[in-house]
Amino acid sequence: MINVENLQFTYPKQEQPVLTQFHMAIQPGEIYCLLGPSGTGKSTIVGILTGAILGYEGKVSVAGNTPGSGNGDFQRRIGVCFEAPYFYPRLTAKENLLAIGNLYGTPLRKILPIMERLGLQEAINLPVNQFSK
Repeated sequence: MINVENLQFTYPKQEQPVLTQFHMAIQPGEIYCLLGPSGTGKSTIVGILTGAILGYEGKVSVAGNTPGSGNGDFQRRIGVCFEAPYFYPRLTAKENLLAIGNLYGTPLRKILPIMERLGLQEAINLPVNQFSK
């Protein structure tokens, strides 16, 4: 579960905040997408949710943890897909998922039903470099 209440953030050396009074609540099992024009704070929100950006105002909770609170297990419990892909482009989706799943202790048998639920089962054997960004 992700809860964000009254999130506000201003980058150092900037006068205008990039985020003001941002709220969202995501329940377990929901898929959420941040969409908007360049410069509206999408990457900043993800940075705050992952603990990469600190110094914000408001309340932020991800899976019961405050991002950046020092819990070493936190980053292993979340998944993030940024604009720049962190995959091996010549490997298939299945090969990438196996490699990443091994890092996090998640077997492929748990990943395949999610791929099917999202309608991506046909992409499992395609090289990642054939995917849309």
